[in-house]
Amino acid sequence: MVLRSGYTELDGPVDVLNRVYAFTRRHVERFFELLPVIRCRDLRSLQYGDGIVLSFAGSRRPWCRDLGEWEDCLSSDDPDVALWKQPGFEPQRANIYAALRNHMRATAYPAWFDT
Repeated sequence: MVLRSGYTELDGPVDVLNRVYAFTRRHVERFFELLPVIRCRDLRSLQYGDGIVLSFAGSRRPWCRDLGEWEDCLSSDDPDVALWKQPGFEPQRANIYAALRNHMRATAYPAWFDT
């Protein structure tokens, strides 16, 4: 599974937040409640998945807003700098996403799938 990211010109629900996001105190609390679901005991081990966990921290799917044009950093595609270019990036994110999606389906969060 490869998670699509880097949305542009989109106003609507997405599965995973990417780049810039805003959240509430309750989202942060829920973020920490969800860490055991993915067996994360140390935030450093989360490495590439913080935005995915935060994406599942709401009562509904996250929402993307079209903020207009932006410039990517010149090093955003540099394998020596860009995290998304590191080995294991996509598999770790896919595993986190699958575990959280299954958890949401099995718990009292059916509204997350309604949007």
